[in-house]
Amino acid sequence: MPLGSIPFVLAMAALAAGETPPADAPQAPAAPAAQAAPSLDFDLDVAPAQSPEEAKAAARRAEQVEREVAARRFMLELHQKIGLGMLAGMAATAVVGNFNLVDRYGGGGDTGRFKLAHRGLVIGTSALFATGGLLGLLAPVPFEKKPQLDSATIHKTLMLTATAGMVTQIILGIITANLDGSLVQVDLVTAHQVVGYVTLGASLAGAASFLF
Repeated sequence: MPLGSIPFVLAMAALAAGETPPADAPQAPAAPAAQAAPSLDFDLDVAPAQSPEEAKAAARRAEQVEREVAARRFMLELHQKIGLGMLAGMAATAVVGNFNLVDRYGGGGDTGRFKLAHRGLVIGTSALFATGGLLGLLAPVPFEKKPQLDSATIHKTLMLTATAGMVTQIILGIITANLDGSLVQVDLVTAHQVVGYVTLGASLAGAASFLF
């Protein structure tokens, strides 16, 4: 055993026996300090650098979206206002049309006093219906929307039903007018009346779909 290690062995023996080692006894080598673990934190908010062309394109796209949002808001607000007017006109058309049918086919004397009023309401209501529908269809869509069952989808479905009813009513009205005096005319008039009530109901339900 080397002579230099004898004092160290004596100091360790003294510790084992519960004695205090001498002041000049060599100390045990200290354990190496544990190295700090590398940090795994990183910043998620750091956006990738954009070229000047990309920055200009993003700015143009933001301006376009802003314009489309403003245009869509204006067109849909006008669509709603026209829709309310169309509903009022459709209800008036149904009432006056019923008076006209009673006057002509229900023993009213066939005076024709409601004929012009009914025709004017039909033309005005059809124009409002078409205008409101075009505004809803042509309104820009700034953001992509996935198909889902919501109030907008229900509204579109009901208004498509009302559109089919409006077209059917116009066709039935023209055919009925050209078959004046025919036995089938009364049946066509009844069908025209039923389709009118269905169209009115679908339009009212379509307007109410945004309230729920």
